[in-house]
Amino acid sequence: MKIVPVTEKNYELFVEFFPKSFLRKWVCFIGCIEKKMAVGVVGIEEREDIVTIIMLEVIPQFREIGAGSTLLDVAIEYARKRKKNQITISYDALQEGSNRLDYMLAKRSFQLETEKIPSYCLTIEQLEKTPLITQYAQQYKGNSNIVPLKNLSVEQVNEMEERFEEKGVYMISRADLIKADSRRSMVFFVNKVVKGIVLFYPTENKSIIRLAALYVDRAQTTAAVELLIESAGNLIKNPNGIEKIEFTCIEESAFSLAKKLLGERETGWSYLSHGILEL
Repeated sequence: MKIVPVTEKNYELFVEFFPKSFLRKWVCFIGCIEKKMAVGVVGIEEREDIVTIIMLEVIPQFREIGAGSTLLDVAIEYARKRKKNQITISYDALQEGSNRLDYMLAKRSFQLETEKIPSYCLTIEQLEKTPLITQYAQQYKGNSNIVPLKNLSVEQVNEMEERFEEKGVYMISRADLIKADSRRSMVFFVNKVVKGIVLFYPTENKSIIRLAALYVDRAQTTAAVELLIESAGNLIKNPNGIEKIEFTCIEESAFSLAKKLLGERETGWSYLSHGILEL
């Protein structure tokens, strides 16, 4: 197996690992090639003295021959060469292959923890009957400063990332723009500066979409509800095969907002695993 950085020159070889919108600017992507075929990619993001693995994807038939382990070792060595103090990774504890990843991480002395977090899954029909649509959307007058993510230029996205990094608010890091559905994800801006965002991810099941993140500046709190109204309304009017929406509430504030906007609804549970390796 050959390990190479993913660059503009060889990007086409790895294009199947990425969605059409390739927006991340400071993430280092390293690929694995076997017999001139791209078989895996690891995405590495640096934050101060920490490196985070934001992506580790391997073609199923190559997981048995160590492509994932090789890429994981490459990420660890990358962090050590950059003199970082810690390398981290987070992933769905119930996803296919999570047990294998648990083993790979434990073998390399990662400290593993699993967090139980509240989650929801609604059909489009259920979404139509929530207070978000029946109450809040009825009072909403529209906001021309809310547009789809796809309408933003790469320069605007880069400015948004840099500004939030300077403020120490890493919402872009938490909600990986690489995987975002740029048509359904929405942004809120003031004077051409992005002040809020709601991100949606496609899933392996094409009938389900995942609400991946919601963030707004503290001074723009009403924009959070407006972003959700816009994105929910878009889903209801143009489902295009989407039958369900799912999301987890990692922060307590998100859980409170969900209960307010969705009404009394049975809460499910998701399990998020975190791996930390001190270097």
